Amino acid sequence: MLPSSLQARLKRAPRLVVAPVGLGFGQDALTEWARTAGRAVVHHPNDVTPEPTLLVARKRSDLDGLPSGWTLEDVLMLHERDATLNESDWRSGLSRAPIEFAESSFREAEGWPRALELAARVSPDAPSLAAHPLVQSDLRRLLPAGTRDLAVRVAVTPVVVPAVVPLLDVSHAEVAELLDLGILFDVGDGPRLPSLLRTVLLDVRADVASSVANALLDAGRLREALDVLAEAGDWNGYLGLLARTSKASQGEDALRASLRRVPEVRREHPGALYLSGLLARVRGEFAQAERCYQAAAEHADAHLAPIVHNARGVTLALQGRADEALAAFDAATRIAPLASTIAGEAWHNRGGLLLQASRFAEAEASLREATAAFRASGDEAREATTLQLLGTFYVGRGLLPEARAAFEDALNVLARLGRGSTALVRANFAEVLCLLGDLERAEVQLEVATRTLGSAPDARAEGWTHLNTALLCVTRGDLDAAERHLRGVLLGAHRERSLLAEAHLLLARVHRLRGETDLAVKALQGASSLGLRAQLEAAVLRGEGFEEVQAQARQEEARLELAVALLHGSGSSELREALDLIRAHRMYSLLSFPSHASRLVTLAEEDEGVRDLFPLHLRLLGAFSVRFLGREVRLADFPTRKSAALLLTLALGPGRVSREELAERFWPDAKNPASNLQTAVYHLRATLGASVVRSERGLLSLGFPVRSDLAALEDALANAERATPDERLRDWPRLLRSAGRFLPEFPEDFEDRRAAAEDVVRRLRLDLAEAAPSTSDLRLQLLRDVIADDPYDVTTREAVIALYTARGDLDSALSEREVLRRVERELRG
Repeated sequence: MLPSSLQARLKRAPRLVVAPVGLGFGQDALTEWARTAGRAVVHHPNDVTPEPTLLVARKRSDLDGLPSGWTLEDVLMLHERDATLNESDWRSGLSRAPIEFAESSFREAEGWPRALELAARVSPDAPSLAAHPLVQSDLRRLLPAGTRDLAVRVAVTPVVVPAVVPLLDVSHAEVAELLDLGILFDVGDGPRLPSLLRTVLLDVRADVASSVANALLDAGRLREALDVLAEAGDWNGYLGLLARTSKASQGEDALRASLRRVPEVRREHPGALYLSGLLARVRGEFAQAERCYQAAAEHADAHLAPIVHNARGVTLALQGRADEALAAFDAATRIAPLASTIAGEAWHNRGGLLLQASRFAEAEASLREATAAFRASGDEAREATTLQLLGTFYVGRGLLPEARAAFEDALNVLARLGRGSTALVRANFAEVLCLLGDLERAEVQLEVATRTLGSAPDARAEGWTHLNTALLCVTRGDLDAAERHLRGVLLGAHRERSLLAEAHLLLARVHRLRGETDLAVKALQGASSLGLRAQLEAAVLRGEGFEEVQAQARQEEARLELAVALLHGSGSSELREALDLIRAHRMYSLLSFPSHASRLVTLAEEDEGVRDLFPLHLRLLGAFSVRFLGREVRLADFPTRKSAALLLTLALGPGRVSREELAERFWPDAKNPASNLQTAVYHLRATLGASVVRSERGLLSLGFPVRSDLAALEDALANAERATPDERLRDWPRLLRSAGRFLPEFPEDFEDRRAAAEDVVRRLRLDLAEAAPSTSDLRLQLLRDVIADDPYDVTTREAVIALYTARGDLDSALSEREVLRRVERELRG
């Protein structure tokens, strides 16, 4: 019988169909199909003719001799997997047999076509196909002469990995011969015998079973290693390996299947008792699980004992018995090998439980021990998981630099691992960067997370990415965008309670910042599970209750919440303490909110270092604006254009400028230019919210650091040689995204800087275009931006024409060529 999917393909078969070489994989059924269809049936490529033909080769190596001149469209080369029957086809072939027999025989044969022919001929009462004399006789005769002894030796292993071959008393050449003859077949995971044939041939060799199982385990073939041990009756080895590798997360069905193979007399083995405990835990039967673990611990060997203690600790923790759980985890960590996965798991679980108990110093120490154990054991996936938990712990304590280091380490570990999605880690890392005030890097992490989700969807990671994108928007003052992202979280597919609570808390802040008190109170109701953080937001809404929040924050070592509560306090000592916390832990996002910044900046008179916390962020490339003390000020917000020009002059100048020079420059015809200058200085203070201009011995300068979009581009260009193409493609598009003409609202001013500034933008665009893929949209857009600034740039126009030509877009290339000719005519005059 042929699979229904293969039958459909054969209806459209090309001139030559090549049957699988593997023994019993439908060659007879294919031969019958060919003859019914009027096709020739041959057994060697030399006999193939141009007429429709079925080639049933006796060796795989024979297929190397297919005649030349055949194209892919002319040949259907079938693999053993193409002829393997699925369960539906199998049931159809045994339609008259009881359903139980059809199901059990399918599991035993794994869809091997030859086995279906035999199953149809034996009694449904047979305990198994492999035990039936008819099946045994037929399958032994199926083997070519002289190969049976080799096949019997190979049958010890379910799959022939290279490390197993020497243990089977066969050579690699003999394995290759069995594969060539079709006795072994390979579906991509290693040569193997058909499962039913292997069972019939299997002559248990207990002396080599343990070595074969270890070799399979080293090759990452856990299931096959367990099969070898069970078949050899090595129940100590089987249960020991099963105990080391089984997890509650496998689910009830998998755990039941593992236990089902264990003989009744072995059910009191410590490994079996441990598995029974896992099964009971999965079913929520915690008392039974604990009894099983206690019984297992009494006779567990050195390998199993820490596993049992750790599992018992998890069960106790699930019951709320924290002290007993900690004792169990402690027992596991004392006896587990230092460089082992189980040591890492026990330390990790201990750390998580201590976090819940607010025993933060002990929790941190445990999580660090877990990270070290996972690293030493080579378990990088779990190392990354613990680093993420450690980073989350640091965020909760307001230890932001430490949190950043933990998430960076987690991303580095995942990068080395080369598998698994990083979207959730990046989303959480973005939160840390937001709190640190590093908004540009936070945006990069969120963009990468979003791209990752595009290729590997994950509803949970998507929810946290939207949440922390909303946090970024709030920090930047874009409340409408923040609300859109938060609505996406609240209406999204993932319903994790903590995620929804965080979304409600941030939505309450959005409404509060808009002055929508009633909506804020309503949103806050969904965040009550967040405890202190929800209490803090409620206090800010009410404008009272900060002393209670401060006390609770100190008790929980929640430094970030304490700093916010102190900023809302009434005393100067509270303000100073808040400043010390912000500096010590780099909580620079707090400085982006006007209410916080306006209070802290008052300390600048007594503490010069405060000024460094509040740079003047100037936008020079495009519409002029200043971001200072959490507010964005545009040109229209300045009382006079000259007050804005004064700010720019001091920001762009080489240093301090004399009053006389400034007065003469801006008010050359005024009766009292010095008075006009003083008025402009006053306007700057009123507009920006602080005395940004300093005067010393008749010289004026800015009293706060200056940052600008132009300076960021200049830094990127200065470091261009050290940046890899990937780094340029990652970082530079963000820098260039909003880059426009230099101070277009001041067309007659700052001419000494204009040409140089616009040249920086041009060079950076061209460098980035060079790094971008040769026919990409990014490269095209960058080249067009260069031309938009300089329509007479002939070289860049030629690059655009070359790009269109490489894309095969000849119409656009010709159109651009016409424009280039007009430009060249204009240049020639």
